[in-house]
Amino acid sequence: MLRNPKSLVILGFLLATCSIVCAQGLKGEYFPNMTLNGQPALTRIEAVNFSWGGASPGGPVAADGFSVRWTGSITVPVTGDYVFSTQTDDGVRLWVGPDLIINNWSDHSSTLNTSTPIRLRAGEPVGIKLEYYENGGDAIVQFFWSGPGITQQAVPESVLSPTYKACNPKPADGTVGVSAPLLEWSAGPTAMFHNVYVGTDPNLTEADRWATWQPLPLALYYHVPGFTPGATYYWRVDEIEKDGITTHTGDVWSFVAQGLTAYYPTPVDTGSSPSTEPALTWMPGLGATQHHVYFGTDADAVAQGAGTTDQGLFALADTVFEPGTLDPLTTYYWRVDQIATGGAIMAGPVWSFTTALPIDGFEEYNDDDNRIYDAWIDGVVNNTGSYVGYESSSEGTFGETTIVHGGSQSMPLDYNNVDAPYYSEAEREFASAQDWTAGGGTTLVLYVRGAYTNGPARVYVTVEDSSGKMATVPYPDPGITTWSEWAEWKIPFAELSGAGVNMARVKKLYLGAGNKANPEPGSAGLIYVDDICVVK
Repeated sequence: MLRNPKSLVILGFLLATCSIVCAQGLKGEYFPNMTLNGQPALTRIEAVNFSWGGASPGGPVAADGFSVRWTGSITVPVTGDYVFSTQTDDGVRLWVGPDLIINNWSDHSSTLNTSTPIRLRAGEPVGIKLEYYENGGDAIVQFFWSGPGITQQAVPESVLSPTYKACNPKPADGTVGVSAPLLEWSAGPTAMFHNVYVGTDPNLTEADRWATWQPLPLALYYHVPGFTPGATYYWRVDEIEKDGITTHTGDVWSFVAQGLTAYYPTPVDTGSSPSTEPALTWMPGLGATQHHVYFGTDADAVAQGAGTTDQGLFALADTVFEPGTLDPLTTYYWRVDQIATGGAIMAGPVWSFTTALPIDGFEEYNDDDNRIYDAWIDGVVNNTGSYVGYESSSEGTFGETTIVHGGSQSMPLDYNNVDAPYYSEAEREFASAQDWTAGGGTTLVLYVRGAYTNGPARVYVTVEDSSGKMATVPYPDPGITTWSEWAEWKIPFAELSGAGVNMARVKKLYLGAGNKANPEPGSAGLIYVDDICVVK
C-alpha cells in the first residue's frame, strides 16, 4: 500500500562496527563553510573517491561553499615506498603521519597533486588527515596511492581506519552473564600502550584505573578482584601513542556479571514501565533449574511469598512473566526465586516498578482505518517540513517496526528545515481533553532516536490545553537528532504549567524540529519517537 500525497526521501545510515580491526574507511566531517569551522553538518565513514559535479555531497550540505576533513590511519600491506596523490577541485591538504605532503589550498579546476615517495612499513598504522574545500562549480576530491605491486588507484577502504581508539571489546558491549574476569579488545591503529578503567559507574574516574601504560602486544586485562554477581560494570581502554603523550580516550563499554540468584530484571528495579501491559523478564542465576515467581502490589506480601502473590513455577528457559493489564501510575513488586538441583531454593531480591499513564505507544496504528499520519498531522496538511510514517506500508502499518523502544512500532518523523517554513511539526489532537495529573502524574516522558547522518536540529515538544494555552519545551542538545541510541526525555509538568497550561485539560500535543517562533534555514533528517507517557 502506498501513501501518495508526496514522495519521501529515506535517509539511511551507516553503522561503523569493529571486527578484528577497527571499522574501515576514514572519518569524514562535512562543514557548511569553506574554513572547516564550527560543528560538522554531516559525519560518515568512507573511502575518499568522489566526483559530485554540481550536486550536494549529501544530507544538509549545499553543493557549493563547503569543506571536509577526513581523519584516521592507513596500514599498508607491504613494506616499501608509497606515493600519494589527490585529484581535486578546489583546495586540498594531505598529511601522512606528522608531515604535510600535499598543499594546494586554493581555488582551482580539477588538478592532480602528487607527493614524493614515503617509506612505510607493513602492518604499522600511520595517521592520515585529508582536508578539502569546494568554492563553486564542479566538486571533485579523490585520494590515490601507488606502491609495491600497486599501480595508481583510489586508496581502498580496507586499508583505512577512522579511529585511533580501542575497539572490538570482549565481552561485547552490553553482554549479560559474564563470569570470567578477562577483558579483551583490539588495539587502536597507532597505540603503543593502554590505560584500562573498570568500575560500576559509567562516569569512570582515575580511581577506576586498574592498568597503567600496559604495553603492546598485550590487548587484554584480567580483573584480579573479580566481579560482584549480578552487578553492571563499565570499562574503557585509553590508547597512548609512542610519544607517551598523545592519548585517545576510549568508548565506555558495559556488561553484567553472572548472578547467583535471578538478576537483570526488566523493567529495571525501582524504574518505570511505559506500558500497562508489561512483560517482566530476568536472567537465571547460576545453577538454577526452575523459577518461582511472586507478584503483587504489597511489598511485604511479595517478600513473604503470600498466597495471593504466588504465580507458580516456570521452566528454566521461561524467563518471562506477563501479569496482564495493570493499573496506570501504580507501583508493583515482584520476586523470582531459583530452584537448584536437589530442590534447594535461592530466594531472589524484591524488585519494583511503577506503571506509567500511556499517551501514545504507537502500537495500534495500521495501514487501513487507523493510520499513523491520520492521528499525527504532518506537513502534508500543516505545510511544515514534517512527514509522519513511510511512503509505503509494511507489516500492516506505515510506522517503523524495527527501530522501536518498546512494543512493535515507533513513529518515524522526517524533518526538512532546508526549505521554508524552516521548521517541521507533527501534531496530535485528542478527542477529548485529557487529565494527565490523575493518579499523581508529574512528568511527561518520551523516547527519541536519530541517526548520525542526520543534521543537528532543535527538537521540541509543545502542549496545548483545551483553552488554547500553549507551552513549548526544547530538548537541551540539538545533537539529539544525530544520536543512534534511544534518549529518554523527561519534561516536568512544572515547565508546562508554569506557562499557564492546564495539565488536567490537555487537548493537543506537538512534536517538532526547528524553531517555530524564529524559523531559519536548518538541516534535514529522520528521527523516531516512541512510548510517550506520563509518570509520577
